[in-house]
Formats: sequence, structure tokens, C-alpha cells
Amino acid sequence: MARKKSQEQLAREFGYMWPIFTGLLALVMIAPKWIGFLWWEAKPNAVVPLMSVGLSLFVISLIFRKAWVYFFRFWMHWVSRTMAWVMTHVLLSLFFFLIMSPYVLLLRLFGKRFLDTEWKDGKDSYWLPREAPEYELERYRKQF
Repeated sequence: MARKKSQEQLAREFGYMWPIFTGLLALVMIAPKWIGFLWWEAKPNAVVPLMSVGLSLFVISLIFRKAWVYFFRFWMHWVSRTMAWVMTHVLLSLFFFLIMSPYVLLLRLFGKRFLDTEWKDGKDSYWLPREAPEYELERYRKQF
């Protein structure tokens, strides 16, 4: 059984993560120069401040371990939840307004209806006919 990590261990790993995260972010900022993206402008001036923030947070996590645990708790409780709330609402709003709304408008424009909601006179029932399945023992052994 896996042991549950203590908050101190998680905070230490959180401190080790900062130089890696800021290094990858710095690479993304200067990568367009190497790859040759025409639509993305490289920002090499932001690399040094970004890396210095990452390394200073790493050093702080090594020297001031108790204070770093409090920063870790603050980050995980307030900052990450706020970011999650904002990004969830932003992403769901973008998905709804940029993908679902035009899709539904196009379907309505072309008259496509996925549900049979029209009342037709003379129908005995609105249930859709379905064939009865074969009742075999093998069907119950492999249900999914």
C-alpha cells in the first residue's frame, strides 16, 4: 500500500518544481526563434527574470522550509482554487459560445432535429419499436 506523503514532502516537491516549470516556460518564450514560428514573437527579455524567480523560489524552499510549507498551503488552497474556478468558467464559456452555439444554429438553420418531438395524429404510441434481445447465458457473463 502506498504511503501518504506529508505536507512537508509535498511542499518540498512543490519547491523543486519551480525551476523546472519556469525553465519550460522560458523555453516556450524563446523557442519560436529556433522553430521559426511566424505568428509567435519570441520574448527573450522575459527569460532572465522568469528564471531568477524560479531559482529564488527554489532556494527559499530549501532554506526556509517551515515558511515554505505555509506558502505551499496558501498556494494550494487559495491560488490553485481561484485559478481552477476562473479557468473552468472561461473554458466552458468559450466551448459553449464558440463551438456549441454555432453548431446548434447551423443545425436549426438546416432543419435537423435529433428528437422526434412533433405530434403526429393517428399514432398509437410514441414508443420507438425495439427488437427483443436474445436471452443467452453468455450475454449475462459479458455485460459490458
